[in-house]
Amino acid sequence: MRQSAGSERALVVWFVALLLFTIAFRSQVGTFLFGHDDAFVPDYTHWLNVCIGAGRPCLRSVTALMGQGLEGIFGGIAGLFYWDVSSSAFFRGSPWNTKDLPAETVQNLIVPVIAYISLVLVLLFPVFVTCRRIFDGLVERLLFLFVVFSVLIGWHPVLINVFFDFATLFVDWPRSYYLFSQEARHYDFGAISVTLLALLYLARPGPRSRVVLFVFAAFAQATMENLGVVFAFAVFFASLNAQPRPTSLRSLRRPLADALTASAGAVATAVLLSAMFYLFAGNTDPEAVRPRASTGFLSDTYRGMVQNNFDWIRTITANVVSMTIFPILGGMAIGIITAWRRPLVDGTQRQAALAVAVNGAGLVVGLLLTVALGLFFVAYPAEMGRQLLPLAIIAIVPAARFSELAIYCLRHCYGWRSRGANGDN
Repeated sequence: MRQSAGSERALVVWFVALLLFTIAFRSQVGTFLFGHDDAFVPDYTHWLNVCIGAGRPCLRSVTALMGQGLEGIFGGIAGLFYWDVSSSAFFRGSPWNTKDLPAETVQNLIVPVIAYISLVLVLLFPVFVTCRRIFDGLVERLLFLFVVFSVLIGWHPVLINVFFDFATLFVDWPRSYYLFSQEARHYDFGAISVTLLALLYLARPGPRSRVVLFVFAAFAQATMENLGVVFAFAVFFASLNAQPRPTSLRSLRRPLADALTASAGAVATAVLLSAMFYLFAGNTDPEAVRPRASTGFLSDTYRGMVQNNFDWIRTITANVVSMTIFPILGGMAIGIITAWRRPLVDGTQRQAALAVAVNGAGLVVGLLLTVALGLFFVAYPAEMGRQLLPLAIIAIVPAARFSELAIYCLRHCYGWRSRGANGDN
């Protein structure tokens, strides 16, 4: 028990330390700390204007509302303490300096910074939950956290240099160092959170409520435009894996029904938020009453963006590999360590490992599909460093579990063949 408690403390300390580095290196707070602004304006504050500026429906409302809610909560808590004395009731002045904080500092700096740090903490907490739920053993958990946060913070430059040099031996590989240093937005952290929560939910044994599938898909769609589709793909993979014998067309009924339920939740949310987008766009932006302002995705600029994506298709493809190669290798290392330290000994463990692997693979397939569809809707490759964060992180899990299962199969087949050879002799 003492060793278990010590392991939990070490895991928590490691998670908090890596989280702080993530906030400093990749969040808006870190950028602000090394800048010279007098006020901290969180990126979720003007989220609607950002959506309007994009010229297309923007379905990234969940984390923005969470951030504004946290800011309101911390603003209320701040009102309980000592600051802005001169504006307080019954203040009669003092011959000495009050040494209080001005209202501008509290309202425009302290409260927003605390709210943003809290938002990142809440959104990245599923990383810690996934670590404890999916992996056993302190070594595997510590390594998983290190790989995940290396994706967020950025891999060591030597590793990146070696990979770029190796890839350049075969093709003219783009040295896209910007992939590992781009600032992540609140909705990027939200996308990571929802992707991991989807994995945890689908990895649970037993039947899944279609009401929950509908609601979760709606929640995912309201977090990021592509996550509803991603979740629907993962639901199909999870339901298909749960079938006892998925060999006939009849066995596809439930997986298809579950996937369609999730798709319905995503589509309904997309339609609702799109309608709200055009409603708010016309009321908040005086230029948005013109069709071009809120349908910029149909303009010549949009067509030029799509053409630019296809002109840079080789760089875009290479960037996907550059972002995912290290997480996959890290996941494989975790799987090898797990297979060596805790080999799969019974069918229940193997089924659980396979379920996690298949569910993770479903999320990876869904994310890759939306990356391909993004060629027609998103400006690549400038911001792929943050756009591919959910894909890079979730790829760790199936890589680890498939590696673990592969080692089990190799051991099992080798042992069976040895016994057969000895029996024949």
